[in-house]
Amino acid sequence: MIRIAVIILLSLVSACQSYAPPSSNTNVLPANWSLSGKLGYRGSESGSATITWRYADSNHLINLSGPFGSYATQIAGNASNLSIRTDEVLMTGPAEIIMLEQLGWSTPIDAWPFWLNGEAAPDKPATNYQRTSSQVSFTQDGTHVQLDRFRVVDGYTLAHRIICERDGQRLTLLVSSWNLGV
Repeated sequence: MIRIAVIILLSLVSACQSYAPPSSNTNVLPANWSLSGKLGYRGSESGSATITWRYADSNHLINLSGPFGSYATQIAGNASNLSIRTDEVLMTGPAEIIMLEQLGWSTPIDAWPFWLNGEAAPDKPATNYQRTSSQVSFTQDGTHVQLDRFRVVDGYTLAHRIICERDGQRLTLLVSSWNLGV
């Protein structure tokens, strides 16, 4: 179960009313934000976890837990130095290496703040970019990213469901709440 929690965390959004996704480059998130919700994973194994994710000044603090707080996992740091703590187990190092060692694949953790904003990360090219009245999707660094269920939060139009697919594995983040500028 710890492996599933790590997969869910690293691979790395619900109301009836919807809003159009933001138009490109007009909806930049603040430097500090947090979200909470549910994270689901499907691949060779599957599972789900409750997630709280705090992002401040390019650093991530992600807490995952299973039912009733079981299988607690904490991920902290950035792409160059990430630590994963599960009970008494601690792994530290570059995010890409840790994910490859633990999962057999990786997700670009520093791209997620851009992806959550409905934009591709600026350091790598994106393809198949599509924006409709209710959805944004694109492919970047081997991952297909789809965002929908947009709502206005503190003046920002934010997705409340993000689906990322890569190499037959699917990660779905359902955001129940956003806190901006924290």
